[in-house]
Amino acid sequence: MNYGVSCGVSTMYRVTKRLLMLTPTLLMSCCGPGVQDGPFLTQSNTIVAELAKPSTPYVATDVSTQTHHMPFFEDSYGVRALCEAYRASRNPSYLAAVQAWTNRIVADQARMIPHGAYYMNYSEFRQPGETQGDWYVADSSSIAQAVLCTEQLSNNSDGARYRASAQQFFSLVEGAYTNPDGGTSNGIWGSYQASWWASTAIFGAFAFEMYKETGAPVYLERGLKSFDWLSTTGTINFVRPSFAQAAPGIILYTGEFYVQAWPYVQGTAREAIASKQLQFVFAWMAANQKSQNPNSPINYIAHGQTYMAGLPALTYSMQVGNADAELNYLRTIMANETDLANADVWALTTWLAWSESAQLRSISR
Repeated sequence: MNYGVSCGVSTMYRVTKRLLMLTPTLLMSCCGPGVQDGPFLTQSNTIVAELAKPSTPYVATDVSTQTHHMPFFEDSYGVRALCEAYRASRNPSYLAAVQAWTNRIVADQARMIPHGAYYMNYSEFRQPGETQGDWYVADSSSIAQAVLCTEQLSNNSDGARYRASAQQFFSLVEGAYTNPDGGTSNGIWGSYQASWWASTAIFGAFAFEMYKETGAPVYLERGLKSFDWLSTTGTINFVRPSFAQAAPGIILYTGEFYVQAWPYVQGTAREAIASKQLQFVFAWMAANQKSQNPNSPINYIAHGQTYMAGLPALTYSMQVGNADAELNYLRTIMANETDLANADVWALTTWLAWSESAQLRSISR
């Protein structure tokens, strides 16, 4: 099924005009204590309860409700949402949950080969201590962003451990899996070593976050190299899979990347390129989100299309358009999807919570 861009000229014009007039900032953690209820915190409580279950590796056929057996990259968006839930409410259960999850990540990382790699929690791929099997930069870069988010909430001792973990991961990828063309390969993905859109986008977004946290130029340089590779390659030219095959995921990951990149390219020669890329992202969303186009063919609960739940976060972050309607649509879907033993339902849950946290930050600006 083709999910390519299919928006009218008027929609593109409105998005373009808004982006060119906008002077946005990245989402800031500006919510104070006092938020005690609402859909976001209800969703956050669900995530806390799920993460508290005994953890087992992800197996597609595992339907147990007694264990938590999901890929860690899906968990990572829930963890990032819980970080914002804690900032908003100061509920200690949220901080405890993200630190417990991150402690597990750091403990597994200490046993991973190569040094600095994150364990992804796939039963069929590389396990801690093993020297064989696939290991992915893209999935691990999502994990790294959650580790960094936890670091920002933690005290000196724990925070130092978490930052060191993120730095070790960055050093591994920067030294072994980046390419002369500026892109990033997906680590140990069979024998495929070419730069790939997902690993380049997610690792690049993580690099920008590391730069924001540390001010070290090496992180900014990697983010900008990622920007140049992604924009030069062109979204519609991505492969493995192509845009026609995987538009929701490509829009989420590249959209998040360009949102993270915006403060560092605004006012530079890259600004026009970034604006054009964001126009593409938001135009596709206008044409394909169910809240904006009820005839959209996308099935949000189908495998590979659950990424739709994360897209409102992009809208809130850039303050372009109206994400509330889409968030409400997603909540109606989730009202009937409670089987968190299903990886697609868990993905919807975590990405929806991430979008809800973006809504909360947007309101509090």
